[in-house]
Amino acid sequence: MLLLLPFSFFLAPFLFYKFHRNAYLFLIFLCILTSFLPFFSGFDILEFSWFNLKSQNFTITLKNDALTQQMVFLVNFIGICVVFYSQYYFEKSSFRYWLYLSLFLGSMHGLIISHHAILIFIFWELVGVSSFLLIGYYYEKPESVYGSSKALWLNKIGDIGFLIGILGVYIQYKSFDLHIWLEQGSFPIEKTWILWFLILGALAKSAQGPFMIWLPDAMAGPTPASALIHAATMVAAGIYLLFRLQPILTSDILFFLSWLGSITALLGAIYALYQKKLKAILAGSTISQLGWMLSALGSSFPLTAIEHLWAHAFFKAGLFLTAGYIIHYQEHHLKNNEDPQDIQLMGNFYAQNPRIYFVFCLFFAALMGLPLTSGYLTKEALLSAQEFSFTFYLLLASIFFTVLYSLKVLFALKNNSSQSHPNSYSPPFPLSLPIYLLGICSLFWIVSLNPFHLNKPLIPEVHLSITLFSMSILFISVLTFWKFQSIILNLSSQNVSRFWGLNSFYDLWISQNFISRIEFIEAKNQLVVNRFLNPLITFAKILKFFEEKVLLGLIMTLKKLFVTGKFWGLPVSIAHFFQWIDIYIWDFGILSLTNSILKIGKMNATFHTGRIQLYLIYSMVFILLVLLLLYGIKF
Repeated sequence: MLLLLPFSFFLAPFLFYKFHRNAYLFLIFLCILTSFLPFFSGFDILEFSWFNLKSQNFTITLKNDALTQQMVFLVNFIGICVVFYSQYYFEKSSFRYWLYLSLFLGSMHGLIISHHAILIFIFWELVGVSSFLLIGYYYEKPESVYGSSKALWLNKIGDIGFLIGILGVYIQYKSFDLHIWLEQGSFPIEKTWILWFLILGALAKSAQGPFMIWLPDAMAGPTPASALIHAATMVAAGIYLLFRLQPILTSDILFFLSWLGSITALLGAIYALYQKKLKAILAGSTISQLGWMLSALGSSFPLTAIEHLWAHAFFKAGLFLTAGYIIHYQEHHLKNNEDPQDIQLMGNFYAQNPRIYFVFCLFFAALMGLPLTSGYLTKEALLSAQEFSFTFYLLLASIFFTVLYSLKVLFALKNNSSQSHPNSYSPPFPLSLPIYLLGICSLFWIVSLNPFHLNKPLIPEVHLSITLFSMSILFISVLTFWKFQSIILNLSSQNVSRFWGLNSFYDLWISQNFISRIEFIEAKNQLVVNRFLNPLITFAKILKFFEEKVLLGLIMTLKKLFVTGKFWGLPVSIAHFFQWIDIYIWDFGILSLTNSILKIGKMNATFHTGRIQLYLIYSMVFILLVLLLLYGIKF
């Protein structure tokens, strides 16, 4: 029952999609609310048998602690906002969209409550597949196909490492249960390489380090889906998993995570500053904020990463939903050849939508870490966790660029009126309700009732010097923007947009190497078909034509002459002889050969479908058969 509840999201579109929109909306809300039921049962860890393999008993383990409940509430709350928002965002609802969205929510819910490595990996893959489908929702657009494929391939690299790490830890601990892993404490130093593979999946999913290049291209999907993927769900899954596994990670890995997160936070902020598209700026912002969380995981206070994940989910979901509102507004009054995401064309938005603009400012205030917002409290705690190390100054540098790109967006929406196009159109009012709700949740009370201090266990004490440093950086950033406003508003660099060659490396390795190899194999297969199979099929068709038109006509003519005609008196044995030849030599011999060739041609054609997945399955079956022959495995 506990495992089926998450997939009530997925089943809802199948059963009730044709209902009235409000009825279906109520059903989705009901499915989300029912997912809270297991947490009223009072269990901490729930185990039950899954299957037996020889003498090994595999169990399913579910976790119900405070972190699990917090994450489930977070995903469900953001999910409700996105579902309600999507009802009014799309002019015509699509069954595919609701199907993909429901699968994504169910998979993420299952990932959170699972405390068993194999079960986590299954839901991990389902999250990746559903995000791939959502990013590629507009499959008729080349950028959507490219973005979804890029996200899939780069995450698969991490997933392979994640699976190798899971199997390595299983060999060490003889169990897939996470609570048994955590009870063992730190991993043996001589087998640390296993943990490097284990964290690879989390780094890819959270777009950290070299894997960050897939996240900006994922903006090609629907904006509500972007809010779900980049706020509280897919990208946060890697941070959540690393926090669960943090007790078994060695000091070297934690040190690496701290440095990698700090560098990624800085690079993501720089990338956002050089963008002109609104969603691309928010994508760089997400990369940067995830870097903050990763840096905290490598420090002595990993719980600060979860606190920032919690606060970040609300204001980042609000930023994306507001971006969707702005893009929706722009699409109705810009010319066909103008980009609705270009911030240089949004100068009229403030005059037409001052309340939404004010809430948008509130979200960016939380992102910059201004007082009275949730981002201020978590940002100060994250800086304190670095304890004035070099990573502390890297994070301060990322604050500097964060303020610059935030002011760049806000000023473009208000002061760029020369490029504006006045229009009386206003998006539907229900579209703004989730934005207002998330704006309220971006204030300080969501993490602490004290607006200036985050007083929680396992959270570092924020000293006055930390606050002075961060506030000084904020002040310097504002002065810098004020001094170089015109330059910053027009910043755009192809080199930064390409992530310093990382995108080129991806294009060279995946697009030009792997995919071109598949196309090369396809070309070779087509060459075999053209040179060998097609001539055989043509020969078979000629034989069939000869049999039907020539030989059969000759036999019928002879029949008329010697059986029913004036030459009927000839020995009947001649007719019997031809009949025997027709039946036992021609039909049995030539026609059997003809049909065999046709069947071989048709059977071979079924193998050349152009689907990579089928080729992989054929390869795996062939390898399995070879192994069975080599080692003589008996079933």
